[in-house]
Amino acid sequence: MPEYFRAKYIEQRDVFVDGVKMGRTNRRIEIGGGTYAISMGSPSDYRPKWQLATIIDTFSDEAVDLLIDQGRQLLKDADIFQNKFLKDLKGS
Repeated sequence: MPEYFRAKYIEQRDVFVDGVKMGRTNRRIEIGGGTYAISMGSPSDYRPKWQLATIIDTFSDEAVDLLIDQGRQLLKDADIFQNKFLKDLKGS
């Protein structure tokens, strides 16, 4: 029986299931029920690098959403915070 998931990410990337390209981010992907290693293509500026996901009991209009974080943005936000903190510390 077909199952469905969507790898949610802020931009379009290839999505790999057990190392095989199966679709694109933010789009519904159809696979058989089971447990899979889900990852995205290059560049590797996201985390986690892969997710182990069990996809069962889904419907075509109710796909499982896997959230993928853009590590690049998190690092940028951390740098901005750190720079502001150091600037405020020096100004005190």
